[in-house]
Amino acid sequence: MLPQSDQPVIAEAKRIAAEFEYSSADVNRGVKKFLSEMEIGLTGEGSTLSQIPSYITCVPDGSEKGVYLAVDLGGTNIRVCSIHLNGDSTFDMTQEKAVIPRELMVSDSAAELFGFIAEQIECFLQKHHEERYASHTEKRRLGNIAFHDEDIFDLGFTFSFPVIQTAINKGNLYRWTKGFDIPEAVGQDVCKLLQDAVDQRNLPVRVSALINDTVGTLMARSYCSSGHSKALIGAIFGTGTNGAYVERLDRVKKLNNRGGDLVDASASEMVVNTEWDVRKTSIRNVSG
Repeated sequence: MLPQSDQPVIAEAKRIAAEFEYSSADVNRGVKKFLSEMEIGLTGEGSTLSQIPSYITCVPDGSEKGVYLAVDLGGTNIRVCSIHLNGDSTFDMTQEKAVIPRELMVSDSAAELFGFIAEQIECFLQKHHEERYASHTEKRRLGNIAFHDEDIFDLGFTFSFPVIQTAINKGNLYRWTKGFDIPEAVGQDVCKLLQDAVDQRNLPVRVSALINDTVGTLMARSYCSSGHSKALIGAIFGTGTNGAYVERLDRVKKLNNRGGDLVDASASEMVVNTEWDVRKTSIRNVSG
């Protein structure tokens, strides 16, 4: 039996714990409100959920093959990866990481940061894809500018900053976060900034897709699941939290009000980035 002196402490602990209780009725109200916010977000502005279209209209099934590049820019480090998809839901990955110099994070020129990224891509190709890089360089030297698709690496750009995306490979920077401050880049297409820097180095790379980490998580899981269980959602739980899911294309009505490239007319689905971060989606908004 606990000492009498401990009783007030236990009572206080129980009182605090009770504040975290969430009844079934509260759960149902929260789900209903969350679904309502999702619907509003798909239509336009005014929701606590941004419901950002990714312009990705199909997910992998594990049969895909090929070698692809990826660049992940989301903080003080940059990662460059190559992923070899084996076509059986397995893959092999090689990656390198570099620290971004502070003077490039706060700068007057966007070209300096994106030039640094292109430099890291070139170093990666020289180290891990030497033969393909050398072949491309030799063709350039000889003046052969006719390249086949198999000569070019398609690159996915994970850019973890707020953008206004208008196509799978187009997105204008809305604002910088995480200690970055390069005013010149705001309002510009970050894929074009990277492609321009890549082209200045004559690299065999095409910036083909702009995504965020939640969309990437969903796509990766879809490839690896091998059809045994369809991936329904990609979610991140870290400093913040967010999720992406596959939505019926006809429900993403905000696309009708946006400029940009048209979506493939044969598509029926689109991956949507909810931006459900709890720092923005308050408990009152969800359960009220």
